Amino acid sequence: MKHSANKQSNKNRKRMKEKEIVEYGSDENFFFIVDYTPGGTPYGITWEQAAEDGLLDSEETNEPDQDFPF
Repeated sequence: MKHSANKQSNKNRKRMKEKEIVEYGSDENFFFIVDYTPGGTPYGITWEQAAEDGLLDSEETNEPDQDFPF
């Protein structure tokens, strides 16, 4: 019975993680948009900051204007 509860808990964590990822986005200026100010301006990690921090895959460094499905 404990194994079944553990399996369900892992599924719930995975769903929560997927939901968190979907809620965030990016655009031509931001690699990762955390949220928006009350005036509607996005804030987060810029593409330049992401490159400096080594967060970009090789595909992303070659295609900075790529469209994302979210």
